[in-house]
Amino acid sequence: DGRRRNVLLPWTEFEGHALYSTDAGLMVGLREGLLVLEPGATEPRSLYRSNQGGVYTIKPSAHVDGLAYAMTGTDLLLVRKVEGRWQLQSSIPLDGISTFGMEESAPGVLWLGDSRGPLQRWRLDLDAGKVLEREVFDDSRGLAVDPLSGTNVYQLDGRIHAVSGSAGFRLDGDRFVADVAPPFTLVDRPWELSVEETPLGDYAYTSRQLWHRARKDGEWQPLYPGEQRAAGYSYLRYGSDGVLRIATWKGILQFDPSEAAPEPQPLRL
Repeated sequence: DGRRRNVLLPWTEFEGHALYSTDAGLMVGLREGLLVLEPGATEPRSLYRSNQGGVYTIKPSAHVDGLAYAMTGTDLLLVRKVEGRWQLQSSIPLDGISTFGMEESAPGVLWLGDSRGPLQRWRLDLDAGKVLEREVFDDSRGLAVDPLSGTNVYQLDGRIHAVSGSAGFRLDGDRFVADVAPPFTLVDRPWELSVEETPLGDYAYTSRQLWHRARKDGEWQPLYPGEQRAAGYSYLRYGSDGVLRIATWKGILQFDPSEAAPEPQPLRL
């Protein structure tokens, strides 16, 4: 009937951080670990328990069917769909990385941003669940790291990008070069920049700005969803229900293609 209904579920005593909806169930990242609520079940099944900050990111592999990566404060989890059920395959120590973005550029090839240091590229043996090679990309590889900001990573148009402080970089061959193109050049707080590619186009955002590119060959356009105070953008996601949502300081915004976009308001002095 279109009305919202809230139900308090006794699955956690603390915070929930991440959701991933699949045909094999809903995965839930919590401070206590990782759960999955399977179709028809009323209680979730535990996949992983932790007292080190829990699971705060769940990202499906873009290259391997039935594989998802889950990030904890200390470990990278490989979660596999086995005979129609999600199972924890392996846990790989992060060895001190404070993850600031994670991207998969090929099967088992992960780029890990680090809020305390340089970007790393990991090559995984997905069958064995272990790291085959770790590479560090710092000043010697063209990526000048701001020690106060570390490095953030995102992927756009099949290319890896990194941000450190106010400087942007893109991967060129096996080195990084300066990023002098949108969307990096459009934002006034580049250290906050996040980019998501979705079926509804590409989105780039910081806490104060939201940009959209409807087509790969199109121009980036600023978005002003609702009132100007609806800022604090974070966690833009395209759901399995075909709906695009983004969290803000005041709530969650949901994209409605039938709704006319509001006109930008003039600046007030």
